Amino acid sequence: LRAKMARARVADDGCWRLELEPLAASAEPAELRISAEPAAVNGSVTIQNVLVGEVWVCSGQSNMEWILRDTENAVVEIAGADYPEIRRFKVPHLSEFEEQDDCPGSWAVCSPETAASFTAVGYYFAKGIRRSKDIPVGLISSNWGGTPVESWSSLPALRAHADWADFEKRIAAVQETLADPENGDDVRESAAFAQTQEAWDVLADSEQAFARVGFDDSAWDTMLVPQLWEKVGLEVDGVVWFRTTIELPADWAGEDAVLNLGPVDDYDNTFWNGTRIGGVGPDTANSWQVPRQYTIAGELIKPGRNLLAVRVFNVMGAGGICGTPEGLALCRASGGAGLNLAGDWRYQVHLRRPLGEPLNMGWLPGGLYNAMIHPLISYGIRGVIWYQGESNADRALQYQTLFADMIRDWRSAWGQGDFPFYFVQLANFNEPQTEPGSGNFAELREAQTMALALPETGMAVIVDIGEAADIHPQNKRDVGERLAVIARNQIYGEPELVYSGPLYESQQAVNGRLQLKFTHAGTGITTAEIHSEGKYTVREPGKIAPSGFALGKPDGSWVWAQARIVGLDTIELWHDEVPAPSDVRYGWHDNPVCNVYNREGLPAVPFRTR
Repeated sequence: LRAKMARARVADDGCWRLELEPLAASAEPAELRISAEPAAVNGSVTIQNVLVGEVWVCSGQSNMEWILRDTENAVVEIAGADYPEIRRFKVPHLSEFEEQDDCPGSWAVCSPETAASFTAVGYYFAKGIRRSKDIPVGLISSNWGGTPVESWSSLPALRAHADWADFEKRIAAVQETLADPENGDDVRESAAFAQTQEAWDVLADSEQAFARVGFDDSAWDTMLVPQLWEKVGLEVDGVVWFRTTIELPADWAGEDAVLNLGPVDDYDNTFWNGTRIGGVGPDTANSWQVPRQYTIAGELIKPGRNLLAVRVFNVMGAGGICGTPEGLALCRASGGAGLNLAGDWRYQVHLRRPLGEPLNMGWLPGGLYNAMIHPLISYGIRGVIWYQGESNADRALQYQTLFADMIRDWRSAWGQGDFPFYFVQLANFNEPQTEPGSGNFAELREAQTMALALPETGMAVIVDIGEAADIHPQNKRDVGERLAVIARNQIYGEPELVYSGPLYESQQAVNGRLQLKFTHAGTGITTAEIHSEGKYTVREPGKIAPSGFALGKPDGSWVWAQARIVGLDTIELWHDEVPAPSDVRYGWHDNPVCNVYNREGLPAVPFRTR
């Protein structure tokens, strides 16, 4: 690789490892050639288009998995995403009882054709790094929605935890279910269904003909489309095929057209005259909400009768082509009046989900570490970015140790010292706060903050950009960029860059009031004017009073504090009902009141003193 060579001897078990000398970062594509001596006999392998740069593991649950296509400003961002220096390797969802040495997957070069499926947080993180450092960035995306931290922890780390007995019982329960002959058929059928779901876009031999023009569907039943099929009594989770014919005028022939199919619950493969024109699958978060719009190439548009076939894969719950009748239409790409496609379509059930519930292997303690992290530990990395915690929100006390133990354990496994580990604190979620109180997310955020005691860690606070009604905030740009600011300050040569919002440090009683000192105040603490959910403007100090602070009363209740900024790093609190204040909370709720920032625009870290 780039004229650098190294040799290694293959061990008796067939494994080998070698390390090249460090190379300068370069976006110039190179070849990596591996050969077994003598090459003439044993051959060689050449890997093309190899860059030299920084590799980051992007891990956690659904908010790290969330793809760029399902975020704010996605259309514009994807159209301009021509960044060949950014690459992504996607690890599929896998869970195992024992450590694995390999996993499937492949690299994708960031382009307008591929960026839609990139982890959005990772994508914006990579862009943020490249804003100050002209180096290639590789993203290893290893994440699984709805999974707890113990699934990402190694079994040795879990065995050392105080709650190992509970984790061991959960593992044993899964093993018992798999081993029980009475459950065998259900488990095997559920596993087969899960594999089919993973291969959502692969047609079985028995259904290849359903997309073809000449297939005789006269024996199929009919259904009014669009609607959820449960409304006509079809209680099916699985695969249902729909077919309809469309008569087109002669002047449509040869001209590109646009099919607006509307949302499909959950996945679809869509065919026009036997050719696949698009589809949405499990890589798309909330796929059941995504309106389908597919371009049909002009050469597929025929005068007269045309066939539209849609393969709908419903995982669970309601299913079908489920938009509005007005939204189901075919239009010319050049514009003009379209054709409404709502009406009676023919349909046939092809695959039914088995009655047995599939095992949730994503919750297997140690399972994701074994299958999705351990295969990566021989890979040289620069660090990890992590977004997870929602699935542990009801166990914040336990998370304090589980999360820190996981970070230590990953560093030990990689053997690269205390590599940077930057994580995202949970966003605001659920009903907005109106009175002083608490919440599971508040306590989980505290547990995350405690992990900053570990070396080479950093936390992106996003308690200001979440959404009350959606645990998956659409603003992933600020998330990735706030993580990137940490990296730029800590490791990419910008020590002057402010990378954190104000962080509570200490307090002092002064004349019946309480003065709070903060680190990371930057050029000064200030407040923001909140316009709407996730939208704000940082103002000059003194323009808007700090809000979101609560003081503890002697009877154990809490009241909103009056507050003012009295220095670059100091806020003063008081309340007439609390003559000697000492207990403070700030931003302490699932979806808290909070408006304190530094002038650099980063929000203060929620905290409590009791």
